[in-house]
Parts: sequence; C-alpha cells; structure tokens
Amino acid sequence: MNRLKQLAWGLSMVFGMMAGAAEVAELPLLSGRLEVDGRLDEVLYQDARFDKLSANDAARPADPATEAFMFTDGKSIYVACKVTVPEELTPPAEDDIFHYDYETIEIFIAPKVKEKLYYHFSIDPFGKSQSEIGISNPADYAFPWPFAMVESDAGYTAEIKIPLESIGLWDGLKSGDRIAMNVCRVAANGKDHYQSLMPLGGSFHQRDEFPVLVVGSFQDGARAELSESPLNNARQPKVREMYRELATQSENIRNADDYNGFLAKLAQETRRAIRENYPKENFMSGLPTHGKFPNRHFCRCRKPRIGISS
Repeated sequence: MNRLKQLAWGLSMVFGMMAGAAEVAELPLLSGRLEVDGRLDEVLYQDARFDKLSANDAARPADPATEAFMFTDGKSIYVACKVTVPEELTPPAEDDIFHYDYETIEIFIAPKVKEKLYYHFSIDPFGKSQSEIGISNPADYAFPWPFAMVESDAGYTAEIKIPLESIGLWDGLKSGDRIAMNVCRVAANGKDHYQSLMPLGGSFHQRDEFPVLVVGSFQDGARAELSESPLNNARQPKVREMYRELATQSENIRNADDYNGFLAKLAQETRRAIRENYPKENFMSGLPTHGKFPNRHFCRCRKPRIGISS
C-alpha cells in the first residue's frame, strides 16, 4: 500500500470529549508532495477519515454537513474540507470587507498548548481570505498561506496550507508534539449557521476549548511527555522503577483513553516523586488530560467541477 495512503488510514483522527476535559485527537504526520488545488484527489485523501463538524449548540452532526481532515508534513498544517451547500450561494457585496457571518471556513491554531496565543485563518468560497493573530488584529499578521476551493456536486471542497513558520513554529513539528486547533464553519443557509469540531455553545474564539492535537500518534505523544518529565532525570531507585513502568505503559497506548490515563498517571507520579523527594520545594506539576469519542464518518471525495483559487 502507498505510504501516504497507509498513514492517512492508520493515523486517521479520533476526536473525543468527556465532561470537564479537553478534546484530543491524533494529527497524522505524512510525507510526500501535495498540490494545494482544492480538488482533494491525491492518494492520501482516498481513504482518509473525514470528521463531521458538529452543530455549535448541540452534540450532533451539523446540518448542512461539513467534513474536515487535518494533517501535517512537519513543515505545514493542511486542512481539507468537504462542504455541503443546500442552496445556491450569492456573492456578498464587492468591497474590501471579509464577511465572516455569511459563508466561511475558519481555522484556529494555538502553536503552544499551554499558551493563550492563537492564529485565525478564514476563507470564503468566492476567493477571499483573512488572517489575524487572535481576534480583530488583521494588521498583526502578514504571512502568506495558500488555499484553493473547488465547486463540487454537493457544494464545494477546500484545501488550506498553513506554513508552521508563519505561526512561530520555526523548527516545525515532529512526532509527539502537541498543538491546539479547531476548524469551524459559518453556513450561509441551512439549519446550523455555526458549526465546529465540537459544540462550543458560543464564540469560535474560546481558546480553552480548542481540541489538542498530538502529532503522529497517541503513543508518540506519551513517549514525548515521559521524556520531558522530571522523572526522566531522577536518581532515586523507586522513582526510576516508576519511570520504567510508565515507559512500558507508553508502549501499549492505542487510543485516546489510554493516552488520557497515561497522562493522569504521569502527573500523579510526578507530584508524588516531588512531594517525597523535594518536600521543601514549592513546585506544582500538572499535565492535561483529554477525552475521546469514536470517529463518526467516512466518505470519499466528490468529483470537482469548477476551480476557484486565491
């Protein structure tokens, strides 16, 4: 099987949410050449699992349907969308204003999971785009980012490429790294005007609600967290023994539940080791925990008809 095709299938994203926990997903790490033309006809898309966006105010698939697939090659983040449009779209007035509340795809990326800084990218099916740092700061961001959109039988498909250096990740991404990211849509017509990867119940700009994406696999993420843990450099025999146990556990992680349990155990044992070995130090250790729910949809691309690109 072609490597791109195999990885796109094997590392397809699993989204999930549990009460009181952030959402988590695997961000596939793929290699190979990809032309951003909006057609979604490359090999990797043939078996890629696209996740349905949710209604923003309820935990159900949005209507009209929108599907998204995200991945990285270590140098850029790619977002592919299949968008259903139930009625013909009328272009908004010809002006220099980006009309956020009509028909748009919006992408939110926080390059550092533990920091508030995030970037906001938006496109509409008429070729307009907008990018900014955070909210309402369009003058702060001037990096180029290619995108393309193509009309399909159901509506349109979109493909966006965000260079990692444009969001401050000068060294790119590698297996086990984490970012926070969300994909949203404003639908011009249909039941659910506002859509997101998870129901937000409010503004798309809720930074703390962005899903956490683990580059590669949950197993890669667990290994990276363990290697950066204070337990890694401990000399006490009991701590070293616990480190070995956690290392074994990290090799058996298969899904988001395993990953979530591993992070909870790592945080617990790190706090215990610090409490027992450094009782006079005022040091707090906390690691995020995440939840899971299964993939909800699989679909092949529709054949594009008319191309629109920036």
